[in-house]
Amino acid sequence: MARGKIWDEPEINFIRDNAGKLTVKEMADQIGRSYFSVRALASKINLSLATVYVKNNNTGTAHRLSFDAVEISAINQMKMIRDVFL
Repeated sequence: MARGKIWDEPEINFIRDNAGKLTVKEMADQIGRSYFSVRALASKINLSLATVYVKNNNTGTAHRLSFDAVEISAINQMKMIRDVFL
């Protein structure tokens, strides 16, 4: 038996569209859901919510990298980016 509010299609699409672009808290706040319900939905639909931050050594500021899906080749590219910025 399902507990809590049932997810509707616009909410699910919002999470899919913003996964990796916004933090879990930002997404949850924007759609009026809890942090944990967003994480549970992502797990249920096998969606990565990873948000990566890298520090720019020239300016000392952190930048958020966003991505829609992580593949093996993308992981290798992320390692290269990490090596450049760190």
